[in-house]
Amino acid sequence: MKKIVFIFVSPEGLIHTPVGNIVQYVTKSDYAHVGIIYDTECLLEAIAPKVCLQPHDKYDFMALEHVDRITFYVTDVEYEIALDKGKSFIGYWYGLDKCLVGAAHDLMGELYSDWLADKFNSIKSIDCSGLATEIASSFLYDLKINDDSDEITPEDLRNILLDYINGEKE
Repeated sequence: MKKIVFIFVSPEGLIHTPVGNIVQYVTKSDYAHVGIIYDTECLLEAIAPKVCLQPHDKYDFMALEHVDRITFYVTDVEYEIALDKGKSFIGYWYGLDKCLVGAAHDLMGELYSDWLADKFNSIKSIDCSGLATEIASSFLYDLKINDDSDEITPEDLRNILLDYINGEKE
């Protein structure tokens, strides 16, 4: 068995706090960022300027009150599926545009977020929670997500994963 860990980080724990603070303010969430740790292999993140691989222990120094980890123990096949899915996003631009769409969804509803998403449609980008949602969906086969991955905030995804673990698979 291998581990896939979704690591949720508060703005206080982020080096790039301006974006984190905006996300937290708009979403009223404790978490402003999510990354995916593949066992002890690597950390995949959507951070400026592009989606990239980082050392798996990047956030190990942080105080516990700034991070939350949700761990899944998976088969080798599920691990490879999730890793391949994650690697397919390497090089995508960090999706600040996706953050704006998510914020519009939370503040004004789907009509406005869809309108804004259409304006950004030609940009090949993804935000941190969109990336993590795509990866979670790739190996948690019965995970049901009602929104586009662009409209899911780190806090939304954290709640979806906790519900999944607790047997509430939406």
